[in-house]
Amino acid sequence: MLEEISDCTIAEARRDNGDRATWDVSIMELKAFIALLYVRGAYCGKNIEMESFWSEQWGNAFFNATLSRNRFRDIMCYLRFDKKETRQCRLTTDKFTHVRKPDKFGITFCLAADVDSKYMLNGFPYLGKDASRPATQRLRENVVLRLVEPFVGGTRRWPVAVFYNVLDLAAINAWVLYRSCMSQNIPRRDFMLQLAHELRAEWMASKAPPLADVPFTVWDAVCGKRTAKVLNVCINCV
Repeated sequence: MLEEISDCTIAEARRDNGDRATWDVSIMELKAFIALLYVRGAYCGKNIEMESFWSEQWGNAFFNATLSRNRFRDIMCYLRFDKKETRQCRLTTDKFTHVRKPDKFGITFCLAADVDSKYMLNGFPYLGKDASRPATQRLRENVVLRLVEPFVGGTRRWPVAVFYNVLDLAAINAWVLYRSCMSQNIPRRDFMLQLAHELRAEWMASKAPPLADVPFTVWDAVCGKRTAKVLNVCINCV
């Protein structure tokens, strides 16, 4: 799933801005991005402006050490879960776009659900013609807008809100399984913070400078404290 999100995000960045023809985001960096989202939730920062976590005075060191604020902005801006250029083709092959007949098959419910987990996010029954629907608005457009209404925010795209819900479910399920399998009564907040550290570990390791070669076979008395040539390691020599 992360590989698909990475590919779609890269495609959107390069499509949206010709100057970013080489823009890229790895799966490691995407995991680090998700780690920041988990830490924000663990600190109850849902109603706090995201960029304040990078503040020099009030910010969180975990955020500054993981990703820069501008890099986080870029990933959030271009975060996508499908490719726009293939949407029209997928509309012709998606069986869920066919018109359903409630008089033949019974009561029809309009549902918004995750494709993989089948988790229902929102839904309502079809009750015939809706008098409140604007005359200029098509039925399918009205249905989609009603389904995504709980996820539409002033500054966010509704697919991202669904993505947040998936992350919440994944973290809660992992916490429940961990407590059951390891027989440890760890608080959910502590588990979320540990999960965030594990998600960003690979990315942080890739950012670390390469270690210098350590002379483990020191034969000469370099430091002046060893009078004999022995096969040893002196901390002062290193």
